Amino acid sequence: MSEAGPAPILHPDLQQLAEAWLQRPLEGAEAQRLLAFQQGLTQQDAGAQLKQQAAQTVDASRARATASVRDTLQTIQASTGQALQQQAQEEAAILKLVDGARTLADLRPSTLQPGAQPGGAQMVLSQIADRLAGLAKQEVEACFNQYFGPLSQELQAVIARLAKQQDAATPPASTDPGPAS
Repeated sequence: MSEAGPAPILHPDLQQLAEAWLQRPLEGAEAQRLLAFQQGLTQQDAGAQLKQQAAQTVDASRARATASVRDTLQTIQASTGQALQQQAQEEAAILKLVDGARTLADLRPSTLQPGAQPGGAQMVLSQIADRLAGLAKQEVEACFNQYFGPLSQELQAVIARLAKQQDAATPPASTDPGPAS
């Protein structure tokens, strides 16, 4: 035999209401139909409660997820802000050093004070100094070639002519021994 559990009992208030409305006691079939009606209401209430609990759980999960995303975005924004602020500080330190430098040699890492700038700034300054030195060298060579290049070529041509004239004016030394005396 299988155990089905306790038999459902008709709620006394529901039974009293039905008897008051009929103005007589309930018969067996009526009591059974009222019991079935009661169980349907109970199941509907349980379903509604489950739906409500599920909706509350979904809403709570959605609120937690939204809060988590908001917190993550705030953390990212704060980190980004700090990184941008640090970059701006490094750029300001580099510009201050470049402004204070009198020569390109002042920007060499060996002349900079250790610890005065962050490690990245040291490397950037070194690269800036190397690039500026290269550009300055190119500019000096270009100016020299533009202004003094033709003069240098003319001087070399004059020196070459003078050397030829000197060679032509000097008698060749003879290798023949003269008469013996």
